[in-house]
Amino acid sequence: MNIKDIRQLVTWLSAANLTALHIQRSGFELMIRRGSAKAPLPAPVPVAQVVQAAEPVATVNASGPGHFFSQHPDERKPWVQVGDRVQAGQLLGVLQIGQLMLPVRSDRAGQVSALRAGEGEPVGYGQPLFELVN
Repeated sequence: MNIKDIRQLVTWLSAANLTALHIQRSGFELMIRRGSAKAPLPAPVPVAQVVQAAEPVATVNASGPGHFFSQHPDERKPWVQVGDRVQAGQLLGVLQIGQLMLPVRSDRAGQVSALRAGEGEPVGYGQPLFELVN
């Protein structure tokens, strides 16, 4: 697939009034999204910031495929950061699936020791998003 093919796909996407197209083949993946202009994303949060701990690590995993966000699109501050203490059931982030936003909640109390997914990054089912220590 070359740039001419991609431009043609974008033209067809617009003509069909679709907002997204995802093509996946062996060794190749293309995702095209269109829509209204959004506020610029905040500076990326470094992935895998780690708090040194000798305690066992638990992970908070994605409940399904989607795009991970650590903060509300209208806010500049993430819900939690590395080093924060969290309670069971606390909101840590969201998974966006189309227009649907699903909460990512901690299943236990602990301290966030690592963020394993970047802002807006596509994630799969069961993929670790956060690491927690006691």
